[in-house]
Amino acid sequence: MAERLQLLNDKVQIRSKGEYAKTKKQRTLRKKICNMIEKDMMPISMVDGGGFCDLMHLMEPSFNISSRATITTRLEARYKKAAELNAQLRAQSVALTTDCCSNLK
Repeated sequence: MAERLQLLNDKVQIRSKGEYAKTKKQRTLRKKICNMIEKDMMPISMVDGGGFCDLMHLMEPSFNISSRATITTRLEARYKKAAELNAQLRAQSVALTTDCCSNLK
């Protein structure tokens, strides 16, 4: 187990708490990882897997993989936002008003 963790740390730096995505590409990658986990119903622990780390290192060597806790927090925030939007869309009634003026003589 220790060898595997050392291998992961050698190939890909695990993002520590408080670090920020430094580039637009890294922010996009993090968003796409969350999309993949959400759409394909993948386990969040996938981000700790050796195969996933190897793939990400090949695709973007400078990419710092987010931890499971960070991914979980992001997915929970996405769920909460979607639930709020869904509640708004299911409103029983909607009130529309207009303010019209005419300049007819």
